[in-house]
Amino acid sequence: MPLKILFLTIAKNQASYKYRVEQFFPFWKDFNTETVVISLVGLGFFSKLRLALRTGKYDVVILQKKTLHPILIRIIKKRSLLVFDFDDALYAKPYFHTGKLKPKHPGSAHTLSRLNFILSQADLVFAGSKALYDYSVRLNPNCCIIPTAYSAPLKTQNPEPADPSKPVQVGWIGGTKNLVYLSIIEGVLLQLQAEGLNFELVIISGEYPSYLLPKFRFIQWDPVAEDEFLRSIDVGIMPLADDEWSKGKCAFKLLQYMAYSKPVIASDVGENTSAVIQGQSGYLANSPEEWGNALRNLITNPDLRIKMGKAGFEHFSKLYSRPVVQQKIMTELENKLNRSQLKPASGE
Repeated sequence: MPLKILFLTIAKNQASYKYRVEQFFPFWKDFNTETVVISLVGLGFFSKLRLALRTGKYDVVILQKKTLHPILIRIIKKRSLLVFDFDDALYAKPYFHTGKLKPKHPGSAHTLSRLNFILSQADLVFAGSKALYDYSVRLNPNCCIIPTAYSAPLKTQNPEPADPSKPVQVGWIGGTKNLVYLSIIEGVLLQLQAEGLNFELVIISGEYPSYLLPKFRFIQWDPVAEDEFLRSIDVGIMPLADDEWSKGKCAFKLLQYMAYSKPVIASDVGENTSAVIQGQSGYLANSPEEWGNALRNLITNPDLRIKMGKAGFEHFSKLYSRPVVQQKIMTELENKLNRSQLKPASGE
């Protein structure tokens, strides 16, 4: 009999849904599974209650990131194998957040209480990064790291000899709330521009970052523009703050760059330390001086960019590609089902 999996998810327009749920759907049939996805966004308590009472039809319920009421968690857990999947430090205040935290916000007392209850009760926890794993395993030994996966482009780009007359393209991709992280290396970028290094900062996001001081070229995000951006850049960057929220991040920007064979520079924080092979696929930087040296090395050395880009792609392919991550998910589920002696789903 096929394994029946119900995904209870966040909004379908969120990147977290796209890369931790949606991209796997065309391939679940290869694992002899039947999958159903239901977004919990906009559902009231009683709608969620009716849904929870019907979860006995499934072998596995994977709850994505939503901190449901404890009553609902208990109901689901009695009827199916409950997996909690998350890729953000919901226990910490977001780096970009200003003002008072509302109950639904990450880091609030309300969210923290619900999160800790879910983590303690889940049959299995899928943590998107080591920091999230370290937090979860204190509450539940049944945890594993499931990195956020990315699908490599259908047509890989063969690096071409650099044209010394053209500026080296240093790229950053991300959501509008994360643009604030670029301020961490603002002084470095200004210094390098003042030195006259032949590079251009290229930013692709949902909104124009009008407050940034360094010169840059902006690209309005859409799926086609994203692919063109990732093919065109020469170096990908990911500055982060050294705080609990940032440590929980899953280094997703780096995976995008590496999937397109681009060398990377990233803050030496959280999951970045696993995604980057220091000195081989890119650089980890702890200070403005290290950021400056790393950027100078890659801007001025086209052969090094190609070499590191190839190493990054190999690292990505082994650990973060969609097939590898999906197989890891299935293996963890099968192992847990065998250990739990759970009977196949037979109705409500």
